[in-house]
Amino acid sequence: MKLPKVSGLEVLKGIRSSPLTNWLPVVMVTSSDEPADLLNAYRLGANSFITKSINYREFTEQMKLLARYWLFVNKVPKAGAVRSL
Repeated sequence: MKLPKVSGLEVLKGIRSSPLTNWLPVVMVTSSDEPADLLNAYRLGANSFITKSINYREFTEQMKLLARYWLFVNKVPKAGAVRSL
């Protein structure tokens, strides 16, 4: 969420404002544990919000679980199907 030149929430707004990308799953991975950040991310269309651990092993496990879910469990439309929506 705290990127050098633009906030992650601004990036999320941009993704959600374009018909080419507004359907993409967006996972906010941040060090923020602020309830307002969580609420704003979901209000703007985030599909998931993860507060990353500062412990390297825990962070690595979080990212493995995240990758397993989004790559192997979650289903998304095929690329051609999105254009016809």
